[in-house]
Amino acid sequence: RGLVRHIETHIQHKCDDVSGLPSLRFMLAGVQVELPPELYLVRKPNTLECSHVFVVLDKASPYGPVWVLGLPFLRAYYSVFNRA
Repeated sequence: RGLVRHIETHIQHKCDDVSGLPSLRFMLAGVQVELPPELYLVRKPNTLECSHVFVVLDKASPYGPVWVLGLPFLRAYYSVFNRA
């Protein structure tokens, strides 16, 4: 929740300056992946307004907080789904 609040405070619904927002780094199976602000912000059509694409989940697991990376991640990284 802290990260999402920081992003909400910084953008204040305007996408004209995202230079103060962090790139998000995740370690997945020993590989570091990164999502820059351009991938986790969306601009509303015909406006300067934007919002983040995160949905806050109040879920816990034995391994820590739950994150669903979703479309911002899938758009940036090649994914293979094995249905075998």
